[in-house]
Amino acid sequence: VLEPAAFSLPVVFGPGHQMSRDAGLLLEAGGGATVTDAAALAAVLRRWLTDTRTRDDAGGRALALVQAEVGATARSLGLIEGLLRDGRHREGRLAWE
Repeated sequence: VLEPAAFSLPVVFGPGHQMSRDAGLLLEAGGGATVTDAAALAAVLRRWLTDTRTRDDAGGRALALVQAEVGATARSLGLIEGLLRDGRHREGRLAWE
């Protein structure tokens, strides 16, 4: 869901987006919208296509979220490496195994 956001475009989601962390973040940031039916989809798209200020604002919020999340994978790996280095493992096995 982040590909359009990386191009400063707002993103629209259907009702099944709850399992997507990125969709939730985009909605919270104002970089996306959720719809439940075809009429709601048409209304959101019509608004974004005709109101450039609203579209550009939502697109800017979407891009800001993408930029804020850059490096998340590296940060996660760093956390994992830190846990392993801190001795939270024994004899080559993780403590919770």
